[in-house]
Amino acid sequence: MSRVIDMKKYKLFVYGTLKKGFHNHDFLKYASYLGERTIKGKMYSYGAFPYVNIKQNGIIHGELYSIDENTLLDCDSLEGYPSFYSKKEVITNKNEKVLVYYINKECNALIKNGVW
Repeated sequence: MSRVIDMKKYKLFVYGTLKKGFHNHDFLKYASYLGERTIKGKMYSYGAFPYVNIKQNGIIHGELYSIDENTLLDCDSLEGYPSFYSKKEVITNKNEKVLVYYINKECNALIKNGVW
């Protein structure tokens, strides 16, 4: 399948199964890795994957990627956006505006150290 060339780039913060070494990382095969980052919020376990609440105080550790619109649309589909996860622009520890998928609710187990 060929990809449409898109000049627009997005910065996507990932904290779970999209990270290096996890089973959904292949969704980022056309992305550029920008390094490790943190954002404010708390991380919870949904069992097989995490979710974050960005309205709570805490630290979430993850990775930052530069992605094109096609990759963003692929990730939207994976994350069930907008019916399951929401998506919002937040600020990293390096004062960058980035997109993150989140759910603002509490259920299941809190991941206290913010690392999946």
